[in-house]
Formats: sequence, structure tokens, C-alpha cells
Amino acid sequence: MYTVYVLINTELGHEEDVKKELLHTEQVRKADTVTGAFDNIVELEGENLDELTRLVFEKLRKIHHVVKTETLISRSSG
Repeated sequence: MYTVYVLINTELGHEEDVKKELLHTEQVRKADTVTGAFDNIVELEGENLDELTRLVFEKLRKIHHVVKTETLISRSSG
């Protein structure tokens, strides 16, 4: 099982719109609006790292008002 965190920058004023869209995306465990250098953070979980990477490129980056993403892959602790 892999866990991937995606940091997202959105167009100004659309942070909550993007969060709502993220929460309707398969494999999203959690999505939050945050303060700091990024506007949203999303936690993805899945069996296949290639599938999660494809989800970021083919779905998350194409959500309306998403400007930029940065993907962090969690190292397994077990």
C-alpha cells in the first residue's frame, strides 16, 4: 500500500472549490485547505504507485483552478 501527498496551488479564491472536487475523486483519503506556500493538500492511497502517479497527472492536475502540484511519496514504515 502506498500513500502519496499532493500539495496544490490554486487560483486565488478557489481553494474550497478545488477541495470539494478533490473529495469526489477516487483514492482520495483526505483533502484539506491549508495556509502557507500551498493552498490545498490531498492524501491519496493505493496499491500501485504508477496508478497514483497517473491519477495526479490525469485527474488532479486537470481540476479547474489548479495551477501547480507537488507530489510527495511516503516511505513505508513497515
